[in-house]
Amino acid sequence: MRSRRGMSPLIATVLLIAFAVALGAMIMNWEPAGGGGCANVLLSSSKFCHTGNTIKLKIHNKGSQDVVKTALALGEEGRLPIPEPSGIPANSVLEKDLPDYYNIVKEFSSVGIVPKVQSGKREVECGVRLPHDELPECTS
Repeated sequence: MRSRRGMSPLIATVLLIAFAVALGAMIMNWEPAGGGGCANVLLSSSKFCHTGNTIKLKIHNKGSQDVVKTALALGEEGRLPIPEPSGIPANSVLEKDLPDYYNIVKEFSSVGIVPKVQSGKREVECGVRLPHDELPECTS
């Protein structure tokens, strides 16, 4: 006769608790495709240029999602935060002059705007918006 041995109840309980905790952590970090609100950010600019070493921005958020922070995208991976307040509420405008920023930006192959939105308790970076290969000089 063969001896049949099963898993002890203590080990089975520990495994069930570990599975439940892992599943709960996965569900809490779940976020819909598109970055949890990034699809509702629609940026346009009436001014994104430089005068001397100063970058001038006038960015409209025409979407329905508030932008909590913005940064300049430098090349492929670089980020340069725009000084606070840099958020853009839905259907609002951010207008800023960034003195001495052009000295940094001109060294990179491209520049753009990176919005961040609130998703639950954390901020989610959306993709680069308003990309430029070279930041133009302001005309007026």
